[in-house]
Amino acid sequence: MRKCLIIAVALLCLSVFTQALGQSSNASLSGSVSDAAGALIPGVTVRATNIETGVVSTVLSNESGTYNIPSLLPGVYTVTAEL
Repeated sequence: MRKCLIIAVALLCLSVFTQALGQSSNASLSGSVSDAAGALIPGVTVRATNIETGVVSTVLSNESGTYNIPSLLPGVYTVTAEL
């Protein structure tokens, strides 16, 4: 009985530890680019610049005008869009 209890506690601790490793401190930025009339615009260059580090992440909006910048480190960013 005691051996089963030890195994159960070990499995519980292992499952909690595994979930903790799955956490991430990174973020992502996504959205869509549209004109004043609301039409979505493909091929727009979207840049996110970390103000403190100067690191720039660049993506293009897809055919439906949406973009996604994954894995941004924590910080303050300036976001620009250019066609």
